[in-house]
Amino acid sequence: MIDNSSRVKLFMKEIIPYVVVIVIFLLIRAFVFIPILVHGDSMSPTLEDKNFLILNKMDHKYDRFEIVVFDHAKQMLIKRVIGLPGETIEVKAGKLYINGEEMDDPLAEITYDFKLSDLGYTTIPEDTYFVMGDNRNNSIDSRKLGPISKEKIEGTLGFRLIPFKKVEDKYNKKN
Repeated sequence: MIDNSSRVKLFMKEIIPYVVVIVIFLLIRAFVFIPILVHGDSMSPTLEDKNFLILNKMDHKYDRFEIVVFDHAKQMLIKRVIGLPGETIEVKAGKLYINGEEMDDPLAEITYDFKLSDLGYTTIPEDTYFVMGDNRNNSIDSRKLGPISKEKIEGTLGFRLIPFKKVEDKYNKKN
């Protein structure tokens, strides 16, 4: 017959590995990767409504044309970085210009004309980014919200979990 202290030891020996796995999972979820569900079509055709993504929270350097997730009014928005701190942005006649230089932007042709000065800025402020959705004429983005603070960016697109397939990205990034 097993006494109570032996039962407790046996229970602890069996339960501790599960507790450790759960704690590790929760730490990874909180600090490294978090799940994100796409709502709406502002990133179409790259991402579709109801796609389930994994967000990489460890990436704190945001490159041009990278997909980021940021907090706006307690809602997570998914957009593409177009302009970096200190740059000027203009979309004119279907072409994207950064600091007056034409950029290769496959979605510029569907973007209505826009200048950063329309928002009252001469350049994108330090520690902020100019973001736009891929479905340019159906996206609430920096053209309406203004530049997005680096503090508000939660991370970058890690990968798409549902549907489980590579993100077909016109910008040929690592996604």
